[in-house]
Amino acid sequence: MPTGKGYGLPRVRIVDLDERPLGVAGNPLVVVDAGGAGERSVGFSFGNEYSTLSGSEELLYSESVNFDALVVSIAILRASLTALTRQILGAGTYFIRVGGTAGLPDGTIFATLVTTHNAGYISTPDAAIGPPLPRPIGPQIVKITGASSGPGVLAFIEAVEVAFF
Repeated sequence: MPTGKGYGLPRVRIVDLDERPLGVAGNPLVVVDAGGAGERSVGFSFGNEYSTLSGSEELLYSESVNFDALVVSIAILRASLTALTRQILGAGTYFIRVGGTAGLPDGTIFATLVTTHNAGYISTPDAAIGPPLPRPIGPQIVKITGASSGPGVLAFIEAVEVAFF
């Protein structure tokens, strides 16, 4: 089973190993090559499993991301969310949110992932890329939030990678 680091995103490359800023949870920020133009993006990954049993959106994970760390000036960004998911008796919806209030499932939605896989994890991760949105400025709270399709439906997410490009 993948650990989340380097899984599902093209050409993941961690830079400045000893000088990377740490996020809220102590995880180093990851810099990802975005593609042909040589632009880079900022983001993070984690392997822990998080779950929700509520039909209401809940905060599952948060991390501080410094959007000023981008190598090039980009006014518009997109976000990608790649993860292994499973749901029991329904569907799960997961969001990348930026900003808002610490500890709450709020902020601007940058990407939405809706999944309906049941039972165990599948070997291929689910992925979603959000629409182009204005680039956040400076350090921001980036949140992974989620909701199951209703009370009593259990939704799990793990091996998560988030990138803004």
